[in-house]
Amino acid sequence: MDILDLYNLAYDISDEWKQSQEYNAVCESLSKLKSNPDTMIKIKAFETTKAKYAQIEKCGKHHPDFKSISSSFIEAKSDLYSDSLYIQYITNLNEFNSMTGKFSQAIENILKTCLVNQKKNCKTGEK
Repeated sequence: MDILDLYNLAYDISDEWKQSQEYNAVCESLSKLKSNPDTMIKIKAFETTKAKYAQIEKCGKHHPDFKSISSSFIEAKSDLYSDSLYIQYITNLNEFNSMTGKFSQAIENILKTCLVNQKKNCKTGEK
């Protein structure tokens, strides 16, 4: 197997993932999230307050607006994180990431048995 074959297999796996229920659930929940004006307002508020908070965080608690901006950030974060569409999207995304993580771990375990420094042949397992 050469590198091109490996790339082709990777693309085949990617195509299979795109047909999985987990991937489709992520896409569907993201579409619902983006098409809901209330949720998008919450996302925009979160992003705006997060950026402001990141700027004042550099100065620490001594910044004159620290209390108000950090309160606004906490409120925007709470609003977004309690939104049902956002929760569903994050849940679906975590399930998909778990699936890909398990696959990655399986590949890593297979490759551990084929390390060059062990001088094993990957096909036969012989030294």
